[in-house]
Amino acid sequence: MAIREQSTEPTTPAVLGEHAAGGDAVFGHGGRQGRGVVGTSDDHTAIEGATAQGIGVLGHGGPRGRGVVGIATVATAVEGYSERGAGVWGRGTPAGHFEGDVTVTGTVTATDLILAGGDCAEDFDAAAGDLAPGSVLVIDPAGGLRQSDQPYDRRVAGVVSGAGSLRPGIVLDRAGAAGERVTVALNGKTFCMVDAEHAPIEVGDLLTTSATPGCAMKAVDPQRSFGAVIGKALQECPAGRGLIPILVALH
Repeated sequence: MAIREQSTEPTTPAVLGEHAAGGDAVFGHGGRQGRGVVGTSDDHTAIEGATAQGIGVLGHGGPRGRGVVGIATVATAVEGYSERGAGVWGRGTPAGHFEGDVTVTGTVTATDLILAGGDCAEDFDAAAGDLAPGSVLVIDPAGGLRQSDQPYDRRVAGVVSGAGSLRPGIVLDRAGAAGERVTVALNGKTFCMVDAEHAPIEVGDLLTTSATPGCAMKAVDPQRSFGAVIGKALQECPAGRGLIPILVALH
């Protein structure tokens, strides 16, 4: 240890660094295998950072290292508090990664969990490639999903998520697998390819599969519609083909 400082006063720091010109008050460099700064505490905070406008604590891990690591045996390893902003904010791909259960609780005036996307989706094996976002999919007898190509098909599974301005809010079963995978909207809002040549589509109309590959159409036959409905139109399509937002509700 190069420098050792000790304080016996409860309110006096053992080491204090101040920089009047705006530079680093304390800088630690650990070399290739060492750690730049290490803080340990028996009963209190090991390392604490406070700032009026800047960054309280900054950790930079380099090309392969980790910027900040929190390890705890019983208590919380990393905590974040904010009166107005985000308690913990992450950016990246992915922005956050968790190994284990995640508990989310809101407050009296806040929602437990807010997702910016429009639908709840799930990854499936694709029976054929080149499935464009907005395409209506059905279950292929040989396995996986493929584009629909028959009217009132009860094998309908959902719509390929990600078309237009809507993206999935949550994606299930993204564990990775061999072969092609496709993200399918199962519930919520998504954009869907439609064909109004058979009948004009109005807001609120039930939609089903059509003979046009990957396109939905207005369900006009109640008997054939049972089990083949994709959802409800949220926008009209008076004629021709188009891409409109729908509320996915398989039944």
